Amino acid sequence: MSSTVKATEIEQKELYNMARTIPFDDRMNHEAKIRDLKLPLIQNYLYEIKSDLLKESETMDFMDLCKSMRIVDGTPEYMKPLNVGLMFFNDEPQKFFPYSQIEVIDLRNGPEGDDMTEQIFKGPIDSMIKSALTYIKNTVIVEKILKIDGQAGAVRFFNYPYQAIEEALVNAVYHRRI
Repeated sequence: MSSTVKATEIEQKELYNMARTIPFDDRMNHEAKIRDLKLPLIQNYLYEIKSDLLKESETMDFMDLCKSMRIVDGTPEYMKPLNVGLMFFNDEPQKFFPYSQIEVIDLRNGPEGDDMTEQIFKGPIDSMIKSALTYIKNTVIVEKILKIDGQAGAVRFFNYPYQAIEEALVNAVYHRRI
């Protein structure tokens, strides 16, 4: 009996080690169901990226669409969504991934100041990123226009370069270690 238990423990450890080699996004989510993937979110995404698959998605079987997008995996008897599919194509991915959100904290007077605002963004990962970037662009990034005597034009400055913020936020979200 003890050798059987020991063999099972070793097999479990081997399975856990194998799972660690599969990137988190590509792992099957055993807690989710295929119906947790939402067709309108998938089609909206396909529209935004101008995919030829959008037209096909209108008549295609939902499971075939998910397979072609590689957002499901498994056997026909046990097909499950992949984590990446749930992060992009579920209205509330935080159900599956607690605290999957973007928090933007604005410290107007620096870290020692007491003037702080916090904005939390939830939802599908691409929507979170877009909403957070829009918020930053509209409320955090400030433009200053400096008129120079004797010149027809003015010089424009920003407290933060938008492209750098965009790159940093996207990298922070997509390359986060879990």
